[in-house]
Amino acid sequence: MKTPDWFENYHSLTESQFRIVNDNIKSFKSEIQNLKDNHLAHLDNKVTKIGTNQEWLIKSYWIIAGASISSLVTAISILIFK
Repeated sequence: MKTPDWFENYHSLTESQFRIVNDNIKSFKSEIQNLKDNHLAHLDNKVTKIGTNQEWLIKSYWIIAGASISSLVTAISILIFK
């Protein structure tokens, strides 16, 4: 019994589509691996540097905020007790 032409065409079409999808997946995997191997280490170093700078800013914020509040309290107390 001979298979119909449409079935053979359908089968070859699905195989070619599968091959294209499989190649695309392999390409994505290789690009993701490239990003992981070559770029994530640089980003990790930069994020660590940003964290260090942020800690310094938080400490200086509390110093500036404390000085501002203390000067405000001093100014108000001078106005009250004058």
